[in-house]
Amino acid sequence: MTPFRYKLKTLGGQISKGVIATDSSLEARTILSTKGFTLISLTPLKTWQRFFQKVELQPAALLHFFKVLAQLCRAGLPLPDALKALEGEGAKQSYQPIVRLLEQGFAFSNALKKSTLLNNELLLSFLEQAECSGDYPHAFDKIVTHLEWREALKKRLKKTLSYPLFVFTLSIALLIFLMTFVVPQLLDLYNMSSLEIPPMTQALLTFSNYASPVLVGGVSILTLAILMSVALICYGRHDISLRNRYLTSLLKIPLLGVYLRDILLLQYTANVHGLLEAQKDNIIGAMSCAEQNLHPSFFGTLFEQPRLYVEKGSPFSSGLHGCFPLPETVLKMLQVGEKSGALPTALKHVTGYIQKNLQDSLDQFIQRLGPLMLLLVGGFLLFIIAAIFLPLYGGLGALEGL
Repeated sequence: MTPFRYKLKTLGGQISKGVIATDSSLEARTILSTKGFTLISLTPLKTWQRFFQKVELQPAALLHFFKVLAQLCRAGLPLPDALKALEGEGAKQSYQPIVRLLEQGFAFSNALKKSTLLNNELLLSFLEQAECSGDYPHAFDKIVTHLEWREALKKRLKKTLSYPLFVFTLSIALLIFLMTFVVPQLLDLYNMSSLEIPPMTQALLTFSNYASPVLVGGVSILTLAILMSVALICYGRHDISLRNRYLTSLLKIPLLGVYLRDILLLQYTANVHGLLEAQKDNIIGAMSCAEQNLHPSFFGTLFEQPRLYVEKGSPFSSGLHGCFPLPETVLKMLQVGEKSGALPTALKHVTGYIQKNLQDSLDQFIQRLGPLMLLLVGGFLLFIIAAIFLPLYGGLGALEGL
């Protein structure tokens, strides 16, 4: 299917924009040509435009979308009328393509996917379950709960990680400022006094002379490492084994690798649990959907091999642990769930355990980082004082005594 960008105008003069994926422009015009709306433009999206065009609804818009739909459906409105009422609230996104697809007999999940507003397999599975049971408000509530959990997790991680990043950046900036502007001027003052340079001051002078080249070299190495990472990840589309080896090496980085592993496991187990509860056909289908909905998405290739092991008859815990390093506690919880036949319940407990453990470890890291950075910066300031001011004042005092 080809995505088309459209612009509609209502009788009241309101403009609605969006993207719809159809087999032809004629089919797109047929879907969009509705009573009360005038089609202003319809253009196919070029390949490069798809990188910049936000086709899917963003998390905040998705959350609002399903919250309001749940309320309207509980009030007794059919889905098409609920979508029209939602659009009547002044939303910039037009939901007329979904309404037309529903009127043509498409299921709500297929209509959302065809209109390119939603491609998340987990959320679509909740809708497919509702299409079988007819209980759309319950499915919308589950989607809202999942989206709120993801947004809360994302905000908590950003809030937690922003502090150490700020402290580290501020410390590096302070050291650069001292070594670039303050220390050279103080050393010039020291040289003008014709005093003998002590070993500590000489060491600081040498460090100051090499500070700029070291800084430039460090920035260059960091930039090169980032570019190489991007290149490996992009090339990994053609060589999955190379990408997996690189991503696995990232998980072995001290401290950072453990946090990255826990974040990926948290997303993966939460997705598999949600899919199994949504009555996905089997564990293999749930694993396939879960690996496609990881963030960042390229880490999903790490979970392809465990799925292949499960397809060959291996237990879920063994297949996952064989390719992805699991904490011992998590492995035991999964094995108990498999033996008792309650894997979804075990996955729920695993998700809660990983989330609590991740938050606790991050909090401990932050509590230790603040005093550590303060000690490093304070120690460097004391070194500058000891290397410049104390010998300088001592030498000036000796000159005054003469």
